[in-house]
Amino acid sequence: MSKFNAKQVSKNAAISYEGGKVFTRDINDALLNFMFGSYLEDQYYETKEEQQTRFIELLDKVAETEGYKFIGKLAHFSRNEMGMRSVSTLAAAWLNDKSMQAKRDFYRGFFHRPDDVAETFAAVDMLGQKRSHGLVRGAADYISSLNDYTLGKYKLNGKEYNMFDIINITHAWSDSIQKYKDGTLAAPETWEVKVSGAKNSAEKAAEWKNLVENKKLGYLALMRNLRNIRNAGSEAGWYTNKWILNNLVPQITNFDSIKKSLIFPYQIYAAVKALTDGDFSSISLPLLNALDEAFRISIGNMPELSGKSLIILDVSGSMSDNFSENSSFSIKEVCAVYSAAIYLNTDSTFIKFGDYYKEKTYDKTMNVFSLINKMQKNDNCGYGTRINAVLNSLAEPYDRIFIFSDMQVMGAVSPWYREDGKSTQAILNEYWKNIGKKVPVYSFDLGNYRTQITNPDCNYLKYFTGLNEYVMKFIELYENNYNLIDYINQLYPY
Repeated sequence: MSKFNAKQVSKNAAISYEGGKVFTRDINDALLNFMFGSYLEDQYYETKEEQQTRFIELLDKVAETEGYKFIGKLAHFSRNEMGMRSVSTLAAAWLNDKSMQAKRDFYRGFFHRPDDVAETFAAVDMLGQKRSHGLVRGAADYISSLNDYTLGKYKLNGKEYNMFDIINITHAWSDSIQKYKDGTLAAPETWEVKVSGAKNSAEKAAEWKNLVENKKLGYLALMRNLRNIRNAGSEAGWYTNKWILNNLVPQITNFDSIKKSLIFPYQIYAAVKALTDGDFSSISLPLLNALDEAFRISIGNMPELSGKSLIILDVSGSMSDNFSENSSFSIKEVCAVYSAAIYLNTDSTFIKFGDYYKEKTYDKTMNVFSLINKMQKNDNCGYGTRINAVLNSLAEPYDRIFIFSDMQVMGAVSPWYREDGKSTQAILNEYWKNIGKKVPVYSFDLGNYRTQITNPDCNYLKYFTGLNEYVMKFIELYENNYNLIDYINQLYPY
């Protein structure tokens, strides 16, 4: 055996938390995935402190090649387009003490809500920095632009930084701010104010009834408050099947409202789970059918994918971890929602895996919430993460492959699967060769760990950390040959 002239090992080679042979991520891809999907929270294999440390290390490294201005554009995109709050705020706070052109302009455009200013100030404190002139002036510009309604809604009472603190620090000024300081700002007329202002449960129930019957709730607000409406109406006695059919069903299934709201299937599933506590049999049949119809209509808000897709869902043990600290959903459950949306939206094959894999075919006319439940069941697949066994079995040509997993692949090799110790990259190369083309593989690595299952030099593997509305649109960009860094750079003028 050669001891000194050893076989060359890829500079990207690494070992997963479960002992599998994997690769470290490209630093740009790693940062993009942090910004698109990380909640900076404790996870199955990493603490939130480890996540945060790794994130700041990536900011330092990417800034060396792409510059601080790109980090600012990425933070802006993450917050304003993708709705990612904690990770974008930390990036914005990290930029506070950096030499960056148009810093004031960046912060003015970055803040999406007034409490973003407070969060950024607090994050700057956590990093041990002093607030820069650019941050303070950008915050002043933003706060000065707020109207009576927004200032009245975001008082931030009881927070480390409340609205009075922010106004005093930034010296922001406007007529609305002066009214706020004088205490003459009128309370905003919103449905939240109407409901919270009710003196008792009977008045609150009457407000909910009036809001629904007079179509005073936007589509997203309606979906998010289905449980509140049900609870209030049941207590008051007006929440009956007849009332549901006359008032809720027409609004829930309104095609134009669903399209205009840009609601996505996951948001509808979240509303249904909140309404039923996961027991879908507890919901009335008219309402269940209406929500099923709404889910299917909302699939049209996702990019349309031509050709045939393969969906691979990890049902191993670590996928039962919560998607985020504030979520009651498991990673596996969220992945099953997106798997179902893709399955219903395309010509698809579905495979679930753990230690073993199984191809499953489902009736697409079944209730979609039952479909989601069936997809995430383990079905005796075991609790390991052996993706190679699935990929090694592929023979049919597909136009794209979706993999939903935390990708902490196992180290042991099972000859029963005829893996022969091959890497995932080698197996994919053989598959591409056999079908005569390289097709994109979209790998949703929901753990957001350091590693990935293939060499980052392989351009046909596209990695995502998060699952939200905008991430699915990236697929359309990729399939039209867009580079994400170029795309983000072009979006913002500063």
